[in-house]
Amino acid sequence: MSRRCPKNRHMFLNWLRTNRNRFPYSLRKVRRYKNCIDLNFIGITSAIRVFFYPKSGIMIEVTWEGICWDLIGDFDVVERRTEAGYYCALCKPEYQIFYPTRDEFWITHGFEPFLEWCNTELANANWLELFDYDGVTSAKLHKEKPEDNQHWEPIMEFTDNLIPLGKAEPEKRLREIRKFILPVRN
Repeated sequence: MSRRCPKNRHMFLNWLRTNRNRFPYSLRKVRRYKNCIDLNFIGITSAIRVFFYPKSGIMIEVTWEGICWDLIGDFDVVERRTEAGYYCALCKPEYQIFYPTRDEFWITHGFEPFLEWCNTELANANWLELFDYDGVTSAKLHKEKPEDNQHWEPIMEFTDNLIPLGKAEPEKRLREIRKFILPVRN
């Protein structure tokens, strides 16, 4: 499979080029690494970055001020081939779909769901909320400007019950909450 990965990288870039008019925002390649391609959206905050991994799919990451806050989109693809065709090994057997070609498999199972996310989640978002509760970070897209912390309560409750490995529970824990709201569009 490793010999096919460069072709897969080209397949994604060619698919992006062919389908650029279907995206709400243009994508541009920022850097090509050995194992992935780093892209960003033109006109969208640089905190939102897209990484394409030829062996495993597409991730949308939020990195701001040198901190990776969260993954807000993940389109994993684990390619397997049988006599019946190509399928994703991550899908449960009852949901596996077999595709006659490798290109059709990647486009249908990985690239098109990414495009759908761009046209629904990203296109409808106006605000990016970053939340840090005692070192546990998260990011969320919003249409309306968020005002409260209600949707972060499960994270805060989960974090409160964590005890650092190999350490006793401290008597007093300092709970620092940091929240930032960034506009999605530049």
